[in-house]
Amino acid sequence: MAKLDELIARDPFEERPLIWKAKQLVKSGNLEEAEKCARQAIAIDPTDGEQGPSRRLRAYATLGEIREARGDKKEADFLKGVLTSVQHSDKADRLHTAGLITRALKLYEESLTHFADAYCIQARLAFRMAELGDMAGAEEHYRRAYELMPDSFGRVESYCFGCEGAFQGSQAQGIAERVFTKLAKESPQKPQIHYLLGYLRSEQNRDREALLEFREAVKLD
Repeated sequence: MAKLDELIARDPFEERPLIWKAKQLVKSGNLEEAEKCARQAIAIDPTDGEQGPSRRLRAYATLGEIREARGDKKEADFLKGVLTSVQHSDKADRLHTAGLITRALKLYEESLTHFADAYCIQARLAFRMAELGDMAGAEEHYRRAYELMPDSFGRVESYCFGCEGAFQGSQAQGIAERVFTKLAKESPQKPQIHYLLGYLRSEQNRDREALLEFREAVKLD
C-alpha cells in the first residue's frame, strides 16, 4: 500500500495506481475507501484510453465490483453495461479490419444499446457510415459523439478506439464547430470544451486560435 501511495504522489495524472489501490482496498474489506480511489481514477481519465483493447475502463470495472459488494445493484448493472458495450465495440473493430463491414456496423449499433453515451462508439459508427457514403446517418452520430466528449474526458485526455482522427474531414469539422461553439456559450467555465475547441482549431490549421483555446483550458483547470 505504501508503494501505491508513492506512485500516486509521483504522478497525480496517472489513474492506474489509484485503480490498483482500489483493488487492494477491496481485498482488505475497506469498500468505502476503495470506492473513493476508483472514482478518483475516473475523474482523472474515465476511459483509460491509452490502454489497449480489453485493458480499458478498469476503473469502471473495479467500481462496479465495489458497488455490487455495497449492495447497489442498479449502478453495478449500469457499469457492467458500459463494459459490455466496450467489449462489443472492440469486436466490431476487428470485424471492420477483416473487411466484414456490415457485421461490424450491426455490432457497433448493438454496443450502443448497452451504453448509448459512449462517445467513442458513436464516433466509430459515424466513421464507418461516412466510409459507406451514408452522410446523413454519419452526421447524427458525429453530433452525438461531440456532445458527449466534454463529459467523457477527465483531467487527462485520452482518445480510445482509434478516435484520434475524430475531426478529420469537412463534414466532421463542420459538425464539431457547431457543437463545441454552442457548448462553449452554455458552459464557458468547462476546460474540456476549450481543450476540444483548441484541438479542432489545430486540425483546421488555425494554430493561433488553437493556442488561445488551449491557454483558456489550462487557466480554467
